[in-house]
Amino acid sequence: MDVVIDGVRYVPEANQAGEVSGLVLADRLKCARKNAGLTLQGLADLVGTSKSHIWTIEQGNTSPGFSMVCKICRATGANLMAIAGESEK
Repeated sequence: MDVVIDGVRYVPEANQAGEVSGLVLADRLKCARKNAGLTLQGLADLVGTSKSHIWTIEQGNTSPGFSMVCKICRATGANLMAIAGESEK
């Protein structure tokens, strides 16, 4: 399964078992960061948090609050609705 964020197509990475699950918020945030050409540290600096915090969000180990999602969208230039998984109809 792949996803298009702001016109760029990404394929989510497989888990350790080689399975690719549906794209979740963590995957979409990681795609947005990569699309923006940012490193974990670069995004962390822009949104005012630590590199390890961004990593745990992208791994799905913690759920970011709405405020953090908005900061990440602003920093990456990603569309909030696309990150939220809402498609335009």
